[in-house]
Amino acid sequence: MKTISYLLIGFFLTFFNLAGNGAEDEKAASQASVNGSLIIKSAPELMDLAKSWTEEFRNSNNGADISLVPIGEQPTAVDQEIILVAGTAQPLVKDPEMWKMVVGRDAVVPVINSANPFLSRIKEVGINGEKFHALFKGENITWGALLGTEDDAPVSVVCLDDIHVKESFAAFARVESESMNSLLVAGATEILSAVNSDKLSIGLCRLTDVPASNWESTDGKFVIMPIDKNRNGKMDEFEKIYSSLADFTRGIWIGKYPAALSGNIYAVMNNAPENEVAKSFLAWLNEDGQKVLGTVGFSELLSREKTNNLESLNVPLPLEQAVETASGKYTWLIVLGIIVVSGVALFGYGMYKQSRALVQVEGNPVIHAALTEESILAPAGLMYDKTHTWAFMEKDGNVRVGLDDFMQHITGQITRVVLKNEGESIRKGEKFMSIIRDGKQLDIYSPISGTIKQANKLLASNSSLINEAPHAEGWVYMVEPRNWFRESQFMLMGDRYKDWLTDEFTRLKDFIAASVYRNARVYEHVVLQDGGEITDQVLADLGPEVWEDFQTNFIDVNR
Repeated sequence: MKTISYLLIGFFLTFFNLAGNGAEDEKAASQASVNGSLIIKSAPELMDLAKSWTEEFRNSNNGADISLVPIGEQPTAVDQEIILVAGTAQPLVKDPEMWKMVVGRDAVVPVINSANPFLSRIKEVGINGEKFHALFKGENITWGALLGTEDDAPVSVVCLDDIHVKESFAAFARVESESMNSLLVAGATEILSAVNSDKLSIGLCRLTDVPASNWESTDGKFVIMPIDKNRNGKMDEFEKIYSSLADFTRGIWIGKYPAALSGNIYAVMNNAPENEVAKSFLAWLNEDGQKVLGTVGFSELLSREKTNNLESLNVPLPLEQAVETASGKYTWLIVLGIIVVSGVALFGYGMYKQSRALVQVEGNPVIHAALTEESILAPAGLMYDKTHTWAFMEKDGNVRVGLDDFMQHITGQITRVVLKNEGESIRKGEKFMSIIRDGKQLDIYSPISGTIKQANKLLASNSSLINEAPHAEGWVYMVEPRNWFRESQFMLMGDRYKDWLTDEFTRLKDFIAASVYRNARVYEHVVLQDGGEITDQVLADLGPEVWEDFQTNFIDVNR
């Protein structure tokens, strides 16, 4: 067996070495064959990025004829020129006749003075969208009103006079951009100067307006004001992304920063690219060009976005190029490889039947479809709690409660439930039921306080009703509420619940990275799809140690 393993390893090393050499030859040939010229036009805020991109592209393509010029006040697209702009509010981006491609991520940020006397409190609680709403709509807002303290120091706001910055913060605060009660200034220099001179002010600008040197120094003059993304009145562990530029840009990339404040960088053309240099440049932006983004304060695209962009350009992926090149020159080697691999696979299967020394996953793992925010049902009219439960007041004043659709998607088929008895009292945040799948258990906490008037007896014999109809036949209790008016004020409805779910998916990815991989690498194929999507029923085939981690690090923190 060991001899066969050595032969197999030798074969693959030889094959991929030859394939790699072939790919390199083809890459060199493609570089030499990039003919024609290209003009890149860049918005002022992207000029540093555009310079880095054009220089790197020239170096990678034997001095390709590509030139960079700034766009005018009213940019127009000439045939086969590429214009780089940021923000969906840009007229060129909004024009349905233009061809456009997202090639990176931009961010707008609130900046405060590092000597702000309330900095420690700001880092504890953050500032959420509702606070920004009050800031933009009200007058004479104090830091005490923003931070929940008695301080009466006034807050002043200065905003970059830029349509993307204005509309991004307006969307985040849910106000009209015209009604933002802030002082508009001309440029980034004025913003930083104003914040530097007024320790109680907030500046609204682009991330790239904050000097990179400011992040590198422990006594920098400016701090990105932490955003309480999930609006729970505190900065949770997953929201703490502000310690360095690298942490912050990565936080933007994986969704830990509000989507409304995270814009796109677009490559815009007046029609689909046909020019050879234009296609090569756009393809390069989605491959090697992505590495440049982080060095100047921007964020990379997700892997699936880069793949989709390359496919839309009819450009093969790098691995496909290597395989295609190898298949043309080394067909005989591939055929031999297939024969060797087939033989080893048959031998290995026989050995597997005799000995099962490998680590086993509980049951038979099934690869499920991807789970996204769009997969979750959230009927209008229900009120949702952060314990992943829902509540609905009936006409008689009693409240029907149940488990939300997110939780049953996470666990997969529930095989048993443990309920409290009718007549028992429950308090908000206390355990009020357990859901079990094949002996693995999660405890769920009550969204309200009161007395259980009725428990859903159907769940005793058919617990899968929670999976099939969590908001209907799968309800859990009918409760006579004790403090409904106050407790319902902390619940979520409509868009607020959907926004919170987005944060939960980010937390779930963090949990998977921290717990699942630590417990067993063999689980990797169960929990993630290609491109980093979470699989439906993600806990279904995982062991009890992962369920325990999920209980402690994901559910318990929401009580």
